[in-house]
Amino acid sequence: MLPLDLLPNISPRTCDSLRARGFVCIEDVAQATPDDLRTVKGIKTTAEVIHAHAVAYVNHEPFLIAPRPSDLLDTACAYLDIETDPFNGGVWSITIRSDDEPAQTVLVCDGLDPLSAPDDPRFHLTFSQAEGWDLARELLPANTPVLHWTGFDSGVMRQTAAEPTRSQLDAVMRDLHADVKRTVAFPLKSRSLKAVAPYLGFQWKAYDRWDLALADFKRWVYDGDANSFTRMRAYIHDDVDAMHVVMSWLRAVRWG
Repeated sequence: MLPLDLLPNISPRTCDSLRARGFVCIEDVAQATPDDLRTVKGIKTTAEVIHAHAVAYVNHEPFLIAPRPSDLLDTACAYLDIETDPFNGGVWSITIRSDDEPAQTVLVCDGLDPLSAPDDPRFHLTFSQAEGWDLARELLPANTPVLHWTGFDSGVMRQTAAEPTRSQLDAVMRDLHADVKRTVAFPLKSRSLKAVAPYLGFQWKAYDRWDLALADFKRWVYDGDANSFTRMRAYIHDDVDAMHVVMSWLRAVRWG
């Protein structure tokens, strides 16, 4: 039997309420109907999503919740991911790619003086967050949806980009994470990119931790360490490549 706490975004109190109504495992939830689940305290509008994730676990495959985002399926897209330093809130990298072009990165060295220039033409140095966003906008393909994972990237962009870049990016940035959550249930507890992309076969080459990337960035800045740069490059490029893998799967998958 699969425990109830494997279901995403379900509290211990809701798990207790499910057990009190006789749903002691995920298999019980999958065999019920959404209307059955709505009789459980704490479950109303989320009944369909909870049921869909239970079915995904039992069937060992993703389960369709809603139609795929039709406006993205036949449209060329770009992908964007940022890295920030939680100790000062600053953006230190903005990485982009398109469906047909490999990743490029804008490194933001605000107040920093790197010992060496990047040894990769896909990397561009800037020295303020506003300048970094301006360059990222110039590198992005025109009139293309710019997909990112969760609202974090767009929220930081609104706070750190200057006009007119802020308004131009705000008009095209779109949360792929929200589209995926709305569309499909995976047999996963987490819907983070670090969970969904590996489920679809993608693996980060160096590591999958932002803190290690930040440490490598600082080692490259202060020490000029080439190995640190190589690991950092792999991580931040893999983040946008992972989103491309998810979107490619969403375009290709067929149900029924």
